[in-house]
Amino acid sequence: MEISSQVDSRPTAPGKRSDAIYAVLNDHLTRGIFSQGLVLTESAIARAFGVSRSPAAAALEKLAQDGLICSFDGRGFLVGSTTNIPLRLDLFEAGLSLEADKLDEMQQRGWRDRLYPLVERDVAASMAYGPFQIVGTSLAETFGVSRTVAHEVLTRLERVGLVQQGNNGRWYVPRLTVRDVEEHYEVRSVLEPLALVQGARSLEKEDIKVRLDRARSLVARGTASSEAEIVQLENDLHRDIVLACSNAQFRQIIERSQLPLIATHLTFERYLNDEEILPSAEQHLKILEALYKGDDATAAKEMVHHLQAALVSTVKVLEASVTTPTSRIPSYLIQPQQG
Repeated sequence: MEISSQVDSRPTAPGKRSDAIYAVLNDHLTRGIFSQGLVLTESAIARAFGVSRSPAAAALEKLAQDGLICSFDGRGFLVGSTTNIPLRLDLFEAGLSLEADKLDEMQQRGWRDRLYPLVERDVAASMAYGPFQIVGTSLAETFGVSRTVAHEVLTRLERVGLVQQGNNGRWYVPRLTVRDVEEHYEVRSVLEPLALVQGARSLEKEDIKVRLDRARSLVARGTASSEAEIVQLENDLHRDIVLACSNAQFRQIIERSQLPLIATHLTFERYLNDEEILPSAEQHLKILEALYKGDDATAAKEMVHHLQAALVSTVKVLEASVTTPTSRIPSYLIQPQQG
């Protein structure tokens, strides 16, 4: 099966804070708001924007590359050329203006919430090819955040079982084994049929119909048009309906068992053909048709059948020892050193 790469189904990466800072400063410089000779330092920009010095430094470097500022003998950069007399002013006194939404974008809490889902999926999608070591400094640099934020993300990943911290203080992504997969599917086969029925009862019938129509369309075409369509198919059933169940404990346990299996979804998308994907889509279709008709017993039975089939396919992928898809492995994951 050939899948279009035009649509990226991964969660949208939050824009780097260094890029947001750069955009604001570039605007002030090109409009002549900052006087020639104004001194711009990492610390001053970090204070003004409420961020660490790392994104401030990255923004300054980019402005220097654009020729809008230049380095000089003193600390920091000068607006304009080195022939200008250094002018040291508070940035707001010098004319810096930040809109409320720009300041909100810089807030650490919002950044953590937007960053975590992306890292979570990237890490889970790498588990089939592990083990890996997570380089905290590289993670921070990749997204232009502080080491504190990177550490908080890693701590959250540890709580859901995606990463482990070794005795040496380093963070590791363990390899997903066949036994791991069998245990996760055992949990899912017990709980997801129950959660499926609960979740469907909490949705309007039209919500189920929308997802049913999408599954019918894919099966009728006999192929997926993009990677995004496959991800949508999975989310329609296993997240939007199953995780809509009223039992909070079910949701927590199911989601924890679903997360590591994201790796196999991406492997399916890259390596398997229509003969592998279509049976899964047809199983989804049977479940959704039963839910739409209000036939809970059949829906639950078909869900068990679907998960049993998925277990077989997943084990098959893991045992195939496919080549690690380097384009899928984020730069902050490296092969751990031996010994």
